Amino acid sequence: MKKIHFLVRLLSVVTLWSLLSFSALAVEFSSGSAKHEPITEHLITMVEHNTELKSMLVESIDKTTKINPDKVTNPVRTLEEYYNFIDWAAKALPWSILPNAPWSSLYDQIDQSLDYFYFVNDQPLLQLKNKGYYHNSLQYHEPYRTWLINFTKEWGLYLSKEDSWNDAYYKKALEDERFGLNKGWYEDPSNWKTFNDFFARYLKSPDQRPIAAPNDPSVVASPADSKPQGVWKIDQHSNIVHKKGVTCVQVHSYPCR
Repeated sequence: MKKIHFLVRLLSVVTLWSLLSFSALAVEFSSGSAKHEPITEHLITMVEHNTELKSMLVESIDKTTKINPDKVTNPVRTLEEYYNFIDWAAKALPWSILPNAPWSSLYDQIDQSLDYFYFVNDQPLLQLKNKGYYHNSLQYHEPYRTWLINFTKEWGLYLSKEDSWNDAYYKKALEDERFGLNKGWYEDPSNWKTFNDFFARYLKSPDQRPIAAPNDPSVVASPADSKPQGVWKIDQHSNIVHKKGVTCVQVHSYPCR
C-alpha cells in the first residue's frame, strides 16, 4: 500500500511540474520573450540600451502604419512585431520577406518584399535632419546603420547555404518568364545548389550575350539583363536629373569637376 501511495504522489508531482512548465512556456511566447535569431537579439540589445534609437525606430514604424495601414502588405505595427519580422526575414527567400504578399508573379514578390524592408528603415525623421546624411532616415544613423549592414551580410550568407534552394523554388522561378530560364541562355540548373548560385547563374556560353559593336566607342552595351531607360545629365551637385526635372539619384558626395 505504501508503494502505491508513493507512486500516486510521484505522479501528482510530475503532473504538477508539467502543468507549471507548459504554463510558463505559454507565458513566454505570449509575452514575446521567445528566443530570437542572433541578429535579432543584437538589435534588441542595441535598442533597449539606447532610448533615442528606440524612440526613432518606434516613430519610423508609426509612420509606416499611417502611410499603409494594410496588415498584409505592412505587417509591422510594434517593436515586437518588427523583431518577429526580422526573425522571419533572416531566413526568408527574397520573394517571401513579406510572407503573404498578394502579388502573383515571383518577380513582383521579390521587388515588393525587398522594398518593404527599406520602407520601415527609410522613413524621414526630424531628429536626423541636417546631420549630413544622404537621407534623414534611420538606415544612415549609427549604430543602427552598422546593424543593418550586418543583417544583410548574414542574410547573404544564409542564401549561400543549400537550405536556401530546392526544386520547388526552381519551379517557381521557371514559371516567371521574366527570369528567362526557359530560353536556353543559362548553364545546367543542376549546378544551382543555393539561392545565390541561381541568382548569379552563369550563361551557357559567352555567345548568349554577344557584345554589340565592340569596336565602335559610340555604342554603349548593357552589362546585364536590363533595358536602358534613358540618358541624363549630371548637375553641379552630382545629381542625375530626369528630363522632367526630378532628381533620380546622387552619384557621389562631392561636386563634379
